[in-house]
Amino acid sequence: MCAMRKTSTLALTFEGLPVNIPVGMYKAVSEKDLAFKNLHIECGCPSSMKRYCKTCNPVGDGPELSKDVLVKGFEISKGNFVKLEESDFAAVPIETLKEIHVLEFVSADTEGLLPDASDIDPRYFEESYFVAPEPASARIFSMMLQAADIKGAVAICKIVLREKEHMATLRPFKDGLFLLQTLYWTDELKDHSELKQNTVALSEKEMGMATKLIEMLMVDELDLTKYKDNYREALTSIVEKKAAGEIITPLVKAEAPAGDGMDALAAAIDILAENKKAKAKAAK
Repeated sequence: MCAMRKTSTLALTFEGLPVNIPVGMYKAVSEKDLAFKNLHIECGCPSSMKRYCKTCNPVGDGPELSKDVLVKGFEISKGNFVKLEESDFAAVPIETLKEIHVLEFVSADTEGLLPDASDIDPRYFEESYFVAPEPASARIFSMMLQAADIKGAVAICKIVLREKEHMATLRPFKDGLFLLQTLYWTDELKDHSELKQNTVALSEKEMGMATKLIEMLMVDELDLTKYKDNYREALTSIVEKKAAGEIITPLVKAEAPAGDGMDALAAAIDILAENKKAKAKAAK
């Protein structure tokens, strides 16, 4: 298991109140994507993404530029940039620098998974972080954590990460931690009006079949741990086989038959019914 690496040391603060709780933030997820490089087909060597100055070294045959000679630039017009140093970012006059700045609280649902559906559109959620206390703030951190848990409260916050201010939710999690989830801003959500569909008039039979299928796939308790990334496992197997000199035969997937789907829906219900009977028989 990888050691948890702190991404930021911040203060948990509250709008207009003299409370300052030192905390650390840690990434709550670790993506397991396979890493690939682009190779030159003829020789099999990796291609490079070289950092060089197109003015001082137009052909890119000189040494690569090191990070200490690079600054961030904002293009205000074609080819005209404003340079920004680290000190410029630190000088931004907002409260949320180096803070998880709590603005207000909303009620969580009974599962404690999300604020009420009427409060936050699920499209808003972006990245997740664990928030843990620094040693000196363990007691007051625990006070706020336990109080939020008892009240079923989720904090709405602001935070600056990687030169961008984010909205965020902060909710009690397991094992004495808060979970912070950054949110997209409202103007970052795409307008879906061009995809809007007209309501289709359905017969009782059609609604009954669709409802039956959903009911047969419903579970009493959600357990995401039973699922795994089959694509990553299969792709890893292909990499290992090719490394051993095996020839890979492309998989030809049969196309689904054309039609309105009613026959397929009926067949799916029959399959689920048979599976249910088989499970019940095996459990005896």
